[in-house]
This record gives sequence, C-alpha cells and structure tokens, in this order.
Amino acid sequence: MAPFPDLSAGGGPIALRSLKSGDGVTPLRVGLISLGCSRTLVDSEVALGSLKNEGYEVVDGLARADIAVVNTCGFIEEAKRESIETILALCA
Repeated sequence: MAPFPDLSAGGGPIALRSLKSGDGVTPLRVGLISLGCSRTLVDSEVALGSLKNEGYEVVDGLARADIAVVNTCGFIEEAKRESIETILALCA
C-alpha cells in the first residue's frame, strides 16, 4: 500500500480521509508534533479534535502515522530553527 493516496483523479481534501486497502477503506492515521508555547499546544489539540471529527484516526507518535503534522510558530529565530530541523528530520 502506498503511504499516500493517489489524488490524480481529483476529489480534494475528502480524498485524503482514507486509504483503500484489501479489506475496504481504512481511515488515514494522523500524528502531530506541537512545538512552541502553550497557545500552540491548544491549537494542536483543537486541530486533532477536528481531524478526528472528520474521520481521521489520531495516533500517538509518528511511527504509525500516514500523515505527520507539525504545528509551530515562527515568532523568534530559535523557534524557526527548531521547526525547520523537525520538518527536515521527518522528511529524512
């Protein structure tokens, strides 16, 4: 199974909600890393709740996730550096 669905047929965000598998449709698993202040953490929790309500499966950690979300801010240079390093590490 490919890590991400084929979006070439269109369908927009709805097409991202699930992966086709041998036994039907499996909800996409989403993992989130929250970097920054407590406001960012609250925003992350709200985002995860919204994703769950839309049918995504929220998982702890990123090892089991089909999609990784990094929620961060960029108000100070150190936060920008940490964000970039985290994103690059996830891509590796």
